[in-house]
Amino acid sequence: MYRHKAGPRVLDRIAPGVEPATFTRFSVTPVAVTLGGLVSGLDLSQPIDDETFAQLDRAYQEYKVLLFRDQHLTGRQHIDFMMRWGPLTDDQLTPAPDKDPYDCLIEFTRN
Repeated sequence: MYRHKAGPRVLDRIAPGVEPATFTRFSVTPVAVTLGGLVSGLDLSQPIDDETFAQLDRAYQEYKVLLFRDQHLTGRQHIDFMMRWGPLTDDQLTPAPDKDPYDCLIEFTRN
């Protein structure tokens, strides 16, 4: 039977023994102890090269949630950026197999 050692439980963003990543193309500021990183120094409206994307992917693995402030993207730019991680899925109960991901885009505004 597993018993937790006495004392406060320590929460870490990464597994014990794993070194935190170093990012040279942008900076990441932790938002909370174990989840979330605020990415700065990137303009997502511009194409992202493979090295920058590899660092973003490593940041995503480490922080689990990436936040980007003050990005002004068109719907197509947003979709193109997200598709770097893989195909987007249709959240409908009966998905259409050849649907353009842009058709599934939902935009929330404050208006």
